[in-house]
Amino acid sequence: MNQGVFGQFTSPYGITGTNSQMIEKHTALPAEAFHGRGSGQTSYDCCGYQSGKNTVTIEKQGILLSTVLNQIGAFDYSGSGYTYTSYSSDPSVNVYMCYLNDNVDYQSTSNAGYVDFQGEIIGIYLTVATTEHWSSSEYSSSYYPSGAPIGREFEPQGGRPGGNPGNYTQWNTQSNSKDWFQISNSYKRFKMGCENNKPGDWFRVVTLSNSCSEPTGAGSIGNPQNNCGSFNPSTITNTLSGSGGSGGTATYFWQSSTTSNSSNFSTIPFATSTTYNPSTISQTTWYRRGYYRCNSSAAVYTDAVEMTVGSNPTDAGSIGNAQSTCSNSLDPSAITNTSSPIGGTNLTYLWEYSINSASGPWIDIAPLGSVTVFSSDCDNATGWSGDINTLPDATTNGSWCIFSSPTGSSGTCPNSAQSGSYFFYFET
Repeated sequence: MNQGVFGQFTSPYGITGTNSQMIEKHTALPAEAFHGRGSGQTSYDCCGYQSGKNTVTIEKQGILLSTVLNQIGAFDYSGSGYTYTSYSSDPSVNVYMCYLNDNVDYQSTSNAGYVDFQGEIIGIYLTVATTEHWSSSEYSSSYYPSGAPIGREFEPQGGRPGGNPGNYTQWNTQSNSKDWFQISNSYKRFKMGCENNKPGDWFRVVTLSNSCSEPTGAGSIGNPQNNCGSFNPSTITNTLSGSGGSGGTATYFWQSSTTSNSSNFSTIPFATSTTYNPSTISQTTWYRRGYYRCNSSAAVYTDAVEMTVGSNPTDAGSIGNAQSTCSNSLDPSAITNTSSPIGGTNLTYLWEYSINSASGPWIDIAPLGSVTVFSSDCDNATGWSGDINTLPDATTNGSWCIFSSPTGSSGTCPNSAQSGSYFFYFET
């Protein structure tokens, strides 16, 4: 298909949706796009091309309102209570033609067509003079009928908001016996009910040009948490807001999944902030935040934050490689895992030792590298021995130091400790 005028416009043409009785047509082919010859007749007895439908066609995208008013004239229908009025003095606008395609009666409310625009409707043209070709239209004059041939003699009687609408077009009021139009949904929906060969078949609609592009960055979220058993997580934080895109409405939403961090997410109702405070969970749940400006189907998403619900094992498993010596000291080789724990989720391992017996008392062994005793050397704290600067391996970090009580140790590392009750920690 020859794209023609179609290529002049940017999808989605400032339109967010239509009902089944309204067709979007933005091409210039064939020439009957605006002045179709219904049922093959040669006279202009209808106002379109796609048979049996109301149609919306964009004529101009992103033009100053002042240019439209200068070329076409004052709106036939506009003003407070009728159309949107809270805009700047000379905004960028889009111009559309909404019209009935064929010699069909669509006056009934059930047959009416409607179109939802991204931008608010600020004015309507509906007389013959204001729905003919205009100089800034992307279509040439050959696409428009001239004057009022059959099907276009629709000058409304009473003419303007606040006046008597007469027997023809009904101003913003639905009717099953007269041609009519209606503006609703915060001034973003245009609805038309017409019978061709009756007055009121064409409406030129002018909306704010709320051009919209989607974000390029979803931002990031934080504060993953875990608990053994059900718990109520604290608020998931916003560590970086979404970015990029323009126009539309910047919109956040939240989703959760109990499957994984990448699948089976469902949207959480009414969660539209940059942060989210989950309710109590009884199974591990992943949360992510979506961000869009124009259409939720084009949203970008953060990486998921995991809220982990753990459980304890039913059996601790077993360890091996017992060792002994007849000398005064022993540097044991690694203790082995002979069987893993049974049951439980998200397990954390803890090691303990006893210098009394196999039944305790037990003392926790600090996780490797997790305990900071002091910053320089063991001699800086009472009861500690071993200067890390003089250790045999010449290291100054992550080295063993000895705490002895009540008898001081004569050694400077574990395998040379001679006496006393001693505890080994890393100095970091």
